[in-house]
Amino acid sequence: MRGHWLFGWAAVVMLALSAGCSSPSGYLGNRAADLADILTAELTIGPGFDVHTQATGLFGTALGYSPQWGLMMHGRFVGRGERQSAGILISASTRIADEVMSPLYGNQVYAPRNREWFPFLRYPVFVPAFKENELARVLDIEAGASVIVGTHLGVSPIELVDFVLGLFLLDPVGDDYRPGAAPVAPPAQPGGAPAGTQSPA
Repeated sequence: MRGHWLFGWAAVVMLALSAGCSSPSGYLGNRAADLADILTAELTIGPGFDVHTQATGLFGTALGYSPQWGLMMHGRFVGRGERQSAGILISASTRIADEVMSPLYGNQVYAPRNREWFPFLRYPVFVPAFKENELARVLDIEAGASVIVGTHLGVSPIELVDFVLGLFLLDPVGDDYRPGAAPVAPPAQPGGAPAGTQSPA
């Protein structure tokens, strides 16, 4: 039953995208992208084992170690990437390195979702609540596990609100694509390196 729901959700997103790409205003394309933003999903493969979870942007943990590679859908961004998860419960981290992560619609630039927790709190403590590029993901709930084959699933309540309000042309998250606008890049990481890899429109 869950698989049927996921397939139906993906079909709605792709249908709206196909219509939105030819829409002069991009309304349907933006709504499809907003709908996609609600979900995070990964299917990966790699050695080791781990379980990891995130309850909002502040709390999380992991147990085990596993470098995984595979297909990823982080909201409107889809492609290939690498996830490294490691932890001993009170000290844990998950790190994403994208190979190719492109937006389903628009020209936004992907920002990897790296997390560190100690003990169980995001490190540095409370930083994600005040970083502008992460505000939309503060309430995200995610979980995953891997034993050779890995899966990772998550939902974003704030992106759900953004999708509903977007139906009425409101954009509280500020992620709607406007044709002709320059690509929006995430803030630089420490050391001056870009946080993400620019993706084609």
